[in-house]
Amino acid sequence: TLVVAFGVKKTGSPDPVLYRTKLLLADGAEREQSNRFTSVTFTTLPEGDHGFEVAAFSPAKQWTAETATLRFSVNNALANERKKKLEEEARKKAEEQKKVEEVAEAGSHSILASVVLWGSVFLGLIGVGAIVVVIIRRKPLSVKIPGTSVLDRIALPDETSRVMNNSSVPSQDQLLRENEGLRAELQAMRLQLEVLQAQSDQLYEANKELRNTQNRLAESKRSLEELQQQKDDIFAMAVHDIKNPASLIKGLVELLRSYDLSAEEQHNIMQDLVATSSKILQLASEISRVMAMEGNAIRLSILPFSMNMIAESVVKNNMVSAKNKNITMTSNIDRNMPDAEFDPQKIEEVLDNLVSNAIKYSHRGANVQVITRHKGTMFSVEVMDNGLGLSDADVQRAFTRGTQLSAKPTAGESSSGLGLWIVKRIIEAHNGRVWVKSQLGKGSTFAFELPYIQPKD
Repeated sequence: TLVVAFGVKKTGSPDPVLYRTKLLLADGAEREQSNRFTSVTFTTLPEGDHGFEVAAFSPAKQWTAETATLRFSVNNALANERKKKLEEEARKKAEEQKKVEEVAEAGSHSILASVVLWGSVFLGLIGVGAIVVVIIRRKPLSVKIPGTSVLDRIALPDETSRVMNNSSVPSQDQLLRENEGLRAELQAMRLQLEVLQAQSDQLYEANKELRNTQNRLAESKRSLEELQQQKDDIFAMAVHDIKNPASLIKGLVELLRSYDLSAEEQHNIMQDLVATSSKILQLASEISRVMAMEGNAIRLSILPFSMNMIAESVVKNNMVSAKNKNITMTSNIDRNMPDAEFDPQKIEEVLDNLVSNAIKYSHRGANVQVITRHKGTMFSVEVMDNGLGLSDADVQRAFTRGTQLSAKPTAGESSSGLGLWIVKRIIEAHNGRVWVKSQLGKGSTFAFELPYIQPKD
């Protein structure tokens, strides 16, 4: 425990004085406080070299005294040694005191015995009628103990009175002056408190405004990030969707060059070329809108349409690619399916992606089948193949953006890893779900499910 007392020398009329103290610990930490007390107590200080600073100041008269510094060390081992030494000295003094008391008691017993003896002799002399005057001179009893005196430990009454008379008792004037000083000090502290409260209110308002500004900036940042992400997603989807129509055009042109077709067959191929070219133009227009920041989300044009009609159209459009790999394309249409609410162009893109993937990842001579099913308030579409199939790891990440699956196209076709991710985005925008069932080496079934009626919002 360390107790530090301090004060300030001042002249003139008394004025309130405050003290600013600072404890400088060995580890660099500081403890600072301001108050009117003239002493501080520190306990459980860590070992090491510490420092203490104190400065006096007057809030009323605006003056500050010079800072006084104290350096000290805490050493528990040395303190324990000193404690043991003091305890040993105290023990020795107690033993010496005990010896003095024993000697004093023995001396008193000797004096009493002498008195009794001489009294008996005196009475004996009186009894026999003889009066003898004996003058005995005795030396006072003296007990010498090195470094110790009984008188050193006895406080005489006059000394006690003198100590009590010299005790300091404050007068009434001193008390009044101290009271006035305390009142002035209290008033100064109240003024300081009002100033600090005003500053605290200003800081609170400034901090509140900063938080509001930070929240607005964070919200703007999130909005911009979402817009940028949506723009990137639409751009990636549009660019990817150009690939399938372009491949179809290439296949149709190769069909015109490679086979001896009738006039009707050539006419049908030309119509397919025109339709496919129109689709590419539509996608190019969508890319232009994305680049111009007009579109920042998947925009759906919901209207009643026949899913069976889209399924038949997709099977027909991919027939050329299937023939080029000697793949059999079939469809199993549920004729009881009513029209449903969806975006025909987007759902056709979904089914076209799934069918083209089934052809792309199947060997020559494989089978690809498109199935539509009526399921109460929902309908589903399945694309089955007996191609390469997917591993369990591929199934888990099949619909992740940019994922390159372990299976490779059987005829060297390109794959960007965006097709299935685009399928998932479009189906989820229609409040539906998409999934895959696959077994490595035995084929895959990709399917999606949509409600017949889309929510009004």
